[in-house]
Amino acid sequence: YQLGHFQAAKAIFEEGLSLDPNNLFGLKGYALTLFKLNDLQGANTQFEKALQIKSDDILILDYYGQILMAQGDLKKAQ
Repeated sequence: YQLGHFQAAKAIFEEGLSLDPNNLFGLKGYALTLFKLNDLQGANTQFEKALQIKSDDILILDYYGQILMAQGDLKKAQ
């Protein structure tokens, strides 16, 4: 992911999450990867799953807000 190989990262995160669907690190990484691939709906879904596990994670909240703003949901983004 950090090297910009988003398609490869996506496949790795999908494989990892198939083994442990509630892995917070995996959910965040997958969501960020989808965000970088401009799959806003997919990223939104993964960030929502991550927030169910850790609702006070600043990184998740920040990116989730950015996605909501990009989707035009300014009220929910606040």
